[in-house]
Amino acid sequence: MRRRVTVNQARGAGVRLTPTEYRLFLVLMAVNAAKVLTHRQILKSVWGAPYMGGPTYLQVFMAQLRHKIEPDPARRLQFTEAGVGYRIKEGPLGVP
Repeated sequence: MRRRVTVNQARGAGVRLTPTEYRLFLVLMAVNAAKVLTHRQILKSVWGAPYMGGPTYLQVFMAQLRHKIEPDPARRLQFTEAGVGYRIKEGPLGVP
């Protein structure tokens, strides 16, 4: 399976994601675009019910994903909801 996300469709730039980053992207964008998901919801959806890690583990993956899908930091796509979780805005992202 290809795990490539198109960030800038005008230029056709693709970003390669690790399997975990791709699952994280799918949970946030493809299924729950623009919705705020709690740390617990994201951890359970991406790593499964038995995962009991804290938000620090998730923060590392979110930082990696943000670095890959936000070519211009001034135009943010991923947002941190302090003390709650994360959301990705609906916008110029696509999953080919």
